[in-house]
Amino acid sequence: MKAGPFIATIAEFYGVDEKTVRLIARLLREAGHLTQGPRGRGAPHMTPKDAATLTLALLATQSPAQSVEAFEYNKDLIPDRSTQNFPSEDLNSMNLLNFLTFLFEMDGSIPDAAKLSIFSHLSNAAWEVPGHKMVVYVPTDIRNADGSDNPLSKVYQHIPGIRQDRSLTGYYMNEIKERAFPVTE
Repeated sequence: MKAGPFIATIAEFYGVDEKTVRLIARLLREAGHLTQGPRGRGAPHMTPKDAATLTLALLATQSPAQSVEAFEYNKDLIPDRSTQNFPSEDLNSMNLLNFLTFLFEMDGSIPDAAKLSIFSHLSNAAWEVPGHKMVVYVPTDIRNADGSDNPLSKVYQHIPGIRQDRSLTGYYMNEIKERAFPVTE
């Protein structure tokens, strides 16, 4: 799927104004984070990594002006060792962008009730599938090189006040997968 229909699909299923998605996509493309190429018939198709990038940018902030900075920060979040619960060490070692890319690339569907949340006030993210342990993604500097807790690790565990998070369920991610990356046999 080319960029125009791809952006319209993202806007429709994520419930975000298409102009906002188009602006964020342009800013991400200018920063080198989305597939680039000529316009028109020769335009490249968008990739699962593009879907992951745009998803992460839209979840990370409501402000298009902050979208690139918020994406660049959140893409490198890694699973907290105390919450790793993936069946594969490969998944336990993926940063958040690579994990989302994996979800958009994998065969089969994402559990509809699964939820990805970005907690901007805590500087972390969480992937949760009901009935399973939640995997929390934290900044790479939250642990010391020897694996011991960095004093900063206490910061993301509890901050009082109004919670500011943005979440997306697997259902909507599946809709993007089915429309933008249909399985051909």
